[in-house]
Amino acid sequence: MAEIRPSEISEILREEIKGFEAHVDVRDTGRVLSCGDGIARIYGLQNAAAGELLGEHDFAAFCRRREGATTVRALRRLDWQRDADGVAVACVVADAFCHNMVRALVGALLPVGDGSRPAAWPSMVLAAAVRDPAVRVVPPHGLCLEEVRYPEAAELAARAALTRRLRD
Repeated sequence: MAEIRPSEISEILREEIKGFEAHVDVRDTGRVLSCGDGIARIYGLQNAAAGELLGEHDFAAFCRRREGATTVRALRRLDWQRDADGVAVACVVADAFCHNMVRALVGALLPVGDGSRPAAWPSMVLAAAVRDPAVRVVPPHGLCLEEVRYPEAAELAARAALTRRLRD
């Protein structure tokens, strides 16, 4: 079997993504650092890793547990962009957040972005459903709550009950 160089995989990924959808940024494919045994280690895939966390899940692995409270949340958006100064900015949107949830999610994605953890690691942590000491809860400095959206007044009580319900 011929050996495939990491640069070849990166180039194939870029070519496959070109023109796939207009909003796809080819830089989001990452860069393949090494490959072997059918596994490629890729640098720069925070958005791919973040996408695996979307949806309704039990985020116990990323939350501080509270007696009688639920850690099940519906994560609607989690992605990274660079601002005009080149600073990486995470956008996180959910139906509700648990204590330290955003800080732990960011802490799980940073090692994926620097290549020290595989892109699948955050979803493996999520599936374990327990706090992983390897997930660093990042300091709150630089985090900014930009908006809170509430349902219409007639829907507020029902939405609050739905968000607080203990789910399996």
